[in-house]
Amino acid sequence: MRRYNKVVYHDIVEGTTERFTGAEHNELLGSAEVFVLQWRATSVGGTGPKLTLTLYGSDNGKDWIPRETLLNQAVLTAGQLNTGAVDSTTSTRTMAGGRIGVALVGTNPVAEVELIVCGRDA
Repeated sequence: MRRYNKVVYHDIVEGTTERFTGAEHNELLGSAEVFVLQWRATSVGGTGPKLTLTLYGSDNGKDWIPRETLLNQAVLTAGQLNTGAVDSTTSTRTMAGGRIGVALVGTNPVAEVELIVCGRDA
C-alpha cells in the first residue's frame, strides 16, 4: 500500500560535492519499508556528467550510514530531459531516519536535479 508520494529534493547541483535531501524529510524517508524513487535531471552541463544517488540511514540523526546505492553514475545528456526510476531493495531496510545523497561526477558537472519518492509497505 502507498504511504506517501513527495518531492524530496529539487536544486541545481554544481560540482562533485555530494548533497543531501533536507532534514525535514529524514523521518518520512525512514518510514516506508520500500520505495520507488523517480529522478529527473535538466539543464545539464560540463564534460561527461553522471549522476549517483545513495540511500543513507541513521537511528540517531547524527551518524549517517550508506545503506544502498540507488543509482550508480547514470550518464546525463545536455539539452534533454534525463529521467528514470529506481526501486529500493527489500533486503535493505530503512533505519529510523533516511536521506538521499545526490552526487555528480565529471568535469565541471552541473544539473538541475529533482527526486520524487513514493514510499510503500512491502
